Amino acid sequence: MSPREDRAGKTRDTSRRTARGRAAKRGNDAGAAPAQVLPMGERALLLELPTLEDALAWNDSVCTAPLPGQEWSVVAARTVLVRFATSANALAAADEIAARTPGAGKASTGRTRRIGVVYDGEDLEAVARATRLSAEAVVAAHTGTPWTAAFGGFAPGFVYLTGGDERLVVPRRDSPRTRVPARAVALAGEFSAVYPKASPGGWQLIGRTDAVLFDPDAKDPALIRPGDTVRFEARRESARVMRRGGATADEATVGAAVSGDGATSGDVATAGDASSAARPFPEVAAGASALEILAPGPRTLVEDSGRPGLGDLGVTGSGAADGPSARQANRLVGNGPGAAVLETLLGGLRVRARGDLVLALTGAIGESVIRGADAGAAEEGDSDLDEVDEAAEREDAGFPVSLCEPFGLRDGETLALAAPTSGLRGYLAVRGGIDVPAQLGSRAADTLSGLGPRPLAAGDVLTIGQADAHRSVGTPEEPATVIPQSPQDPEAPQSPQGPDLDEDAGDGGSIAAVLRIRRGPRADWAEDDALLGRTWVVGGDSDRVGARLEAADGDVPLRRVRTEELASEGLVPGAVQLPPSGLPVVFLADHPVTGGYPVIAVVDEADLPLLAQLRPGTGLRFASSAH
Repeated sequence: MSPREDRAGKTRDTSRRTARGRAAKRGNDAGAAPAQVLPMGERALLLELPTLEDALAWNDSVCTAPLPGQEWSVVAARTVLVRFATSANALAAADEIAARTPGAGKASTGRTRRIGVVYDGEDLEAVARATRLSAEAVVAAHTGTPWTAAFGGFAPGFVYLTGGDERLVVPRRDSPRTRVPARAVALAGEFSAVYPKASPGGWQLIGRTDAVLFDPDAKDPALIRPGDTVRFEARRESARVMRRGGATADEATVGAAVSGDGATSGDVATAGDASSAARPFPEVAAGASALEILAPGPRTLVEDSGRPGLGDLGVTGSGAADGPSARQANRLVGNGPGAAVLETLLGGLRVRARGDLVLALTGAIGESVIRGADAGAAEEGDSDLDEVDEAAEREDAGFPVSLCEPFGLRDGETLALAAPTSGLRGYLAVRGGIDVPAQLGSRAADTLSGLGPRPLAAGDVLTIGQADAHRSVGTPEEPATVIPQSPQDPEAPQSPQGPDLDEDAGDGGSIAAVLRIRRGPRADWAEDDALLGRTWVVGGDSDRVGARLEAADGDVPLRRVRTEELASEGLVPGAVQLPPSGLPVVFLADHPVTGGYPVIAVVDEADLPLLAQLRPGTGLRFASSAH
């Protein structure tokens, strides 16, 4: 599903200017306003502040003097989200926050970035009418005042810029565009920004640039970081744009952006410019162990423990959707918990060993069969599970593999995974780990931003890393995640009954998953306990970003008690957002860093692996967490 863009700056509200003025009048000696502390799940706190300046001051405080157990923080328009290592750390931090008074904020100590812009945006005339300025005066106002990078946004490289000419405070579009072109320069509320890649958006477009906002392979991936000063410069259109390696492409663009040290950045491609499908995997060195992909199934991704702590760049944590199953697979083959594994969707994966390998399968995995090298060659042309099943009926039917225990796959042998009877995502670990190039310190495929390896395709060959000789192969274990029976296969064996399953919920007494929740920071935007006492259904457009829930037959969507706009706020996995439709969205591994719908509840972290395994059509119920 496509993420909803942040809602910072939705309405034209002069109170924003007044708040900015009040913050300035307090002076640096007065200190920032006190923070209202709101819980965001088990291990995070949302600090609510009256102004952006206060939020920036508090974020500077917790970054320079971290609270005990603090892992990371994300600043947004009026809030700071702080994540901790344990729930005890979060509880203790609330008292320390109450006693802390940060300074009112520091002058910018970042770099100065100059960005050339051609001011020919589709909304330039609309902005001129809204501000009662001419188009030329809008350009003069946008270029005449330096902007300050305040905080990261909903995508890598998207940064909210503030402090510009106050005459340019304009509302978002009433109807967002389904596609804003990459590198569009825009206004919304008191902010300006540059879209790093093509995406949906509702900001007012006033121009375009060829500045590269984000390059994940660069030493410094973000052109603009919070604290930087940005100056826009009007440029005339040029005929060509530089591409990586000095090649040019015939298309209308603008003058290259100039960094603080005078170096142009127009010759660096962004993650949004190059299709991830065009990025090949490195060739395997001669004699190295490898895993060849014969068929990827519906979708197979490389995942690891993700990229936590990069929210200031607009980069979410990502990583395996069912973390316990991925870590279990690694443990079984003697890898560290963060080694890269394969995450399959509904099975269908077929692989061949190059060299002798040790593997393990966990999560939602169907019947798995190893066949010898000769049988594997005979199946080279097979492309679906039916053909695999036919091959299994031949003389060399191979032998089955058990889940949750290590096994060997010899050189030339193939492994085929049938579709699981229940659940969505399975995990395949290889001793030594999947050794593909990392981006921003991780090999995880982030489906929201496009970071990391592309989805696997037939013919891909993946290098296997060097095994740690000090780690031993594990012994058989019980599944790390209990997966309930899927509605598409009512005759499938049922998962063991436990606290995560409810046999009385759903039509005909079918099993529904039970997810434990805690009140979210915006619980008062919905009726009390609105999520409880009813059955929800996982929607068909759910994915690694989040599970979109639908009301069960006969139920109506939830009603929002408050309908005003909410400035963007930081998010955590498990956050339950309530959009105007009244149909909740529960965020998963690839969730956006910030979002603008109210978070009315947060799913307990222990139940997120179960949610990641629920197929569309599966019923679920929420229950209050005992805490």
